[in-house]
Amino acid sequence: MKFILCLILFSYTCFNGYSQQRPVLIFDLVTGTMDSITGIQFDTLVMSDKSEFYEGVATSGIATLDMQPPTFNVFPSTSFTMVSPTSDEYVLDQFPISTSVLLTRIEDGVNLPSCSGSMISKKHVLTAAHCVASIFLSDSLVVDSLRVAPVFNNGQQHSVFGTTLVNKVYLFRDWNFGDDIAVLELQESLGVQTGWLSIGFNEDEAELISQQYYKFSYPYDSMGGFNGDTLYTNYGNISYATGPFIGINGAGGYVGQSGSSLIHIDNGVDYTSYGTATFATQFKHSYFKNWHFYSLLEIIKNEVSISVLELDEGEVQIYPNPTNGSLTISSSHPLKTIEIRSITGKLIRQFGSVDNIDISELHTGNYLVLLFLVNGQRLTKKIVKQ
Repeated sequence: MKFILCLILFSYTCFNGYSQQRPVLIFDLVTGTMDSITGIQFDTLVMSDKSEFYEGVATSGIATLDMQPPTFNVFPSTSFTMVSPTSDEYVLDQFPISTSVLLTRIEDGVNLPSCSGSMISKKHVLTAAHCVASIFLSDSLVVDSLRVAPVFNNGQQHSVFGTTLVNKVYLFRDWNFGDDIAVLELQESLGVQTGWLSIGFNEDEAELISQQYYKFSYPYDSMGGFNGDTLYTNYGNISYATGPFIGINGAGGYVGQSGSSLIHIDNGVDYTSYGTATFATQFKHSYFKNWHFYSLLEIIKNEVSISVLELDEGEVQIYPNPTNGSLTISSSHPLKTIEIRSITGKLIRQFGSVDNIDISELHTGNYLVLLFLVNGQRLTKKIVKQ
């Protein structure tokens, strides 16, 4: 069954009781059948948790993102920027930018831009429920064929990442705008190449609003000069994380930004989505609660089994630490690359598969050593340069 896809970020507010777990509906776009996941267990006393992110095997490293509160190109009376073309500032196939996807619906063989999303596992995309279903028909879809394209830009798909179709759609039963969340299961494991974000929740509002967030999305608004085929960036500080929403007072969104993630970023350390774009007004995002998070984990649990799992430190040794410049690396597994990064995540040097590296030219202080194995696993270790 095909309907007109709801493309807009709604401008009114609805509230929903989000503390009670609901079944997850599974729509199979290939067979046209529906199933559900019930009985998901979670600890109501847990106040915060998150999954693990993964950099991806085909990315060109980790982007160094600005961690200072912005003062230019911001919404009035906020510390959150208006959109700017992502490629003007960043390399698109660097993580976490590489996890951003354009969601298109397919009608009569034509791909029509609709919403934004984020990779959260090797085969799953996080987006908004209203991108694929109507609030008035919450237990059915308004699309029957979908495609995702990582870092689609200027009308062109990425030469390495390509595109893939969606096989399944996951929604919360009787979803409302407090849980405007959908997960798309892909035909191909694009996340192995692009990497993926972690997802998380935190009941501490003060801690959430003290952090900086990024958003990568596909605005689609002819009046604003956006046609949905180019990746844009917003970033800065948020102003609230209460009730069912997290967002920025005084800011606003465009059609097409629906479903994009609000991502807490700490360079080299954390890349966690805490919500999906739902309303244009005050840039409201459906804010992940305890039961949302553990339901989402249940959906993706079989697709985060590679590469996000850090190596046991007993399998790889880095010594001496502290060091005056020479580091020996002993690994029981074949190494692919070695990176030296600042404590804030900035890439300083990169090496191939070697067992000894010289960092004598670096200033005294703390650094991160990232070891990437051929099998995709990773070890991150803090070292001290004397």
